[in-house]
Amino acid sequence: MVDLAHLETLRYRRDGDVATLTLDRPDRLNSFTLAMWDEMREVGEVLANDDSLRVLVVNGAGRAFSSGIDTAEFGGAFLGIGSEAGGPGGSAPGTGDGLVDVVLRTQRAYSWLADAPFATVASVKGYALGAGLQCALACDIRVVARGTQLGLLELNWGIMPDLGGTQRLPRLVGPGKAKEMIFTAAKIDATLFGLTINGLKHDWNGPDLTPKGAVKLELAAILIKI
Repeated sequence: MVDLAHLETLRYRRDGDVATLTLDRPDRLNSFTLAMWDEMREVGEVLANDDSLRVLVVNGAGRAFSSGIDTAEFGGAFLGIGSEAGGPGGSAPGTGDGLVDVVLRTQRAYSWLADAPFATVASVKGYALGAGLQCALACDIRVVARGTQLGLLELNWGIMPDLGGTQRLPRLVGPGKAKEMIFTAAKIDATLFGLTINGLKHDWNGPDLTPKGAVKLELAAILIKI
């Protein structure tokens, strides 16, 4: 039995074969912190051993999916200065470069969503910016509400969207649109990128996928991700 009741920045709920992981910092538009990334990695490690799960829906509490990195995280702690090898909260062998270590460790907070042997679905509304959008991009499917603002704003801060954005976004929307979003660092209506689901106005809690065959769904997810 999976026990994730202790999480402080996330909420995990299970309903049969479908689970929901909620980014739970609504007062900060679910912006990511070091603690939040640590908990994301923990969830990934725990769910990797849950062979009964078929679908995981990732959503955001309140009026946004995620506004990106909490700007209060910039500085010494974010760069891994004074932390253990492997970045904040980590004990994995590091490269010796604090910034590289923390980026690699943070990437692991999202990469399990792409590698999981079950389907992962991002239910996106309000804002999905920077690290928030990169979290959604790591999922297999994105269901985006009309009026949602998307953007990879990292160049405004002099950094790169290095949590998977430069790889996953071009695969989804094509190199041209991906370059436009990354180079301009602009907030863009999701409709312009063909990412909205027509008529969707409210939260979406997951597709009725399991009746089509749990074994087939799991096999399809594994084969596509090879």
